[in-house]
Amino acid sequence: MTDSGEFDARPVRAFLPGPDVRVDETVWPASVPALAQVLRDGLEVPAGLTVLVGENGSGKSTVVETLAEAYGLNPQGVRRWASRSGSGRASPAPARG
Repeated sequence: MTDSGEFDARPVRAFLPGPDVRVDETVWPASVPALAQVLRDGLEVPAGLTVLVGENGSGKSTVVETLAEAYGLNPQGVRRWASRSGSGRASPAPARG
């Protein structure tokens, strides 16, 4: 339930570290600073749009792929369009009609 008393149907509300889980931040992927922070502090996913912003190489894709894998999704789905764009950069999914 939300604060307003409505049912919250979001499938994911947060990624939280286990109480007794210890992570070696010297080993990839935990060595990526963005992911190390998520593993230490967790990540709350508020209702609405969540945007990860950062410089190239800062770990945005690594965070999304790791969270997808933790949720049981294909972690490579984030980059599956990269080979289709020809530029080496991910392109958006094709429009559905």
